[in-house]
Amino acid sequence: MLYDQTIAGQPLGQRTLRLPQLDLLRGVAVLLVLAHHHVYAYPNAGFLGPLVNIKFGWTGVDLFFVLSGFLVGGLLFNEWKQSGSMNVIRFWIRRGFKIWPAYFIYVAAMAIWYVVDGSQGGPGRVLTLLLPNLLHLQSYVTSPLIHTWSLAVEEHFYLVLPLVLLLASRQNEDRRRAARLLLLAGAGILNLLIGAYTTLGSFLPLATMPEEMQSSLRPYLQTGFLWLSGLQMLGLAALFWMVAHARRSQGNNLPALQPIAIGVMALCFVYRLCNELLSSQFGLNLTYDFYATHVRIDSLFFGVLLGYWHHFRPDRLQRVARHRGLLIILGAVLVTCVPAISSFTILFSLGFVLIYLGCGCLLLAVVYTPPGKGWLGKFLSSGPSRGLAFIGYYSYSIYLWHLGPLRTWMDQWLFSRLEHWQSAEAKWVIMAVLSVGGAVLLGVLMARIIEQPFLRLRDRLFPARTDALPHLPT
Repeated sequence: MLYDQTIAGQPLGQRTLRLPQLDLLRGVAVLLVLAHHHVYAYPNAGFLGPLVNIKFGWTGVDLFFVLSGFLVGGLLFNEWKQSGSMNVIRFWIRRGFKIWPAYFIYVAAMAIWYVVDGSQGGPGRVLTLLLPNLLHLQSYVTSPLIHTWSLAVEEHFYLVLPLVLLLASRQNEDRRRAARLLLLAGAGILNLLIGAYTTLGSFLPLATMPEEMQSSLRPYLQTGFLWLSGLQMLGLAALFWMVAHARRSQGNNLPALQPIAIGVMALCFVYRLCNELLSSQFGLNLTYDFYATHVRIDSLFFGVLLGYWHHFRPDRLQRVARHRGLLIILGAVLVTCVPAISSFTILFSLGFVLIYLGCGCLLLAVVYTPPGKGWLGKFLSSGPSRGLAFIGYYSYSIYLWHLGPLRTWMDQWLFSRLEHWQSAEAKWVIMAVLSVGGAVLLGVLMARIIEQPFLRLRDRLFPARTDALPHLPT
């Protein structure tokens, strides 16, 4: 079955039940990202060089996406099953307490650092560079806080998913309310696209914008690109509406969710392929293949699909999860080998699909393994597993704070101290341990100072109504 446990002495608000298997996967995900961003920055690794050049750590973000879809979808599915409705406003408030306090404090801290340091220019230029972060559009416009693109994708997902589920519900009032909110969101997106075109063409010419932002803003001056982006987003909205209208909820299940999730996965695959093939025509950079929400949200909806089967069709997952060894091998191969594909056209289309499928394999294998049972269960009960779960428990703050001027300065200082008295291999290993370890310690500290107090406040003001994961036999 799925096992919850309390991490003693580490309460996050009033609800302290945890699923250690998922915390372990979060730990793996954030360590992959830390390794990608820190360790690989030092190419002089001696005979360890070939190891350094194996760059798959960025797939940790895809693992985060699948986990988020699985868990957040689970929260909403449980609420639906228990009450036959979903309190969308309450859900958004609780998500906001989780994400925004730490996020905005981080953005403010980076802004102050940039102004004092002067490396990004004066206050006006710094404000312009960080404006995408303040508007939660950093998955569409480049920001110095480059890693926060994934937080924008998750925030947009949190806004959309409950509305999609309400559209698929059997209650007409919920459906009408969700439709109105989605129409409002669509109008907002349309205004943003038109506003970007008008602003960059008249009031704030592209040449006056910071050079770092120009490559991601330039496509918005092309009407062909605006039509392409608008039609892609309209395609997702049409999918949500038509499938939900055709397959209304019956009883306590949401039958429209499965075709919606599969449809999102198919559309995102087509969108990424289309953007890559048209990249030279529209001058598209990595933003529109790798970062943009409407081409990367498929990983999250795949997690939602797994969560749906977990809650409404558990027999399907239980049959698959019995093959734990095969799932671990397949998942590890996909996550580590697919990033080596040299063709960007293949990597950004089919490659991303294979990666989130691999993440799903790892999720099923780990979540459906009772601690202590078999070789995998014994590992889940081991000290290293508990260490990974501890890191995963603080993964949001670790991820948020692991990049920035302070971390860069610390790494450079450590590297300069080691430069003359260690071999290349030893220096690389020591830097890896100190760099990743320092990022983990900084994230844990910031979680305890910022994240946890706000979560305790959230749970006092808006206590959770359901758990994300029920106990299920395997």
